[in-house]
Amino acid sequence: MASEEEINLLVIVVDVNPIWWGQQAQRETDLSLSKCLDAVMVLGNSYMAMARTSRLAVIASHCEDR
Repeated sequence: MASEEEINLLVIVVDVNPIWWGQQAQRETDLSLSKCLDAVMVLGNSYMAMARTSRLAVIASHCEDR
């Protein structure tokens, strides 16, 4: 039986590769990093509102070109 105080963790990894996002901006699509982050914030806030023991981690990631 799950405890009432069980902590749940949601981890969201966002790809913030500037080259890819720059290519999307040049194509003039509706997809932008700003809109993506807005959607992540809405999802994260909704998740956090579900229970007081909910935890959220957002990680920004991209590959490093040398």
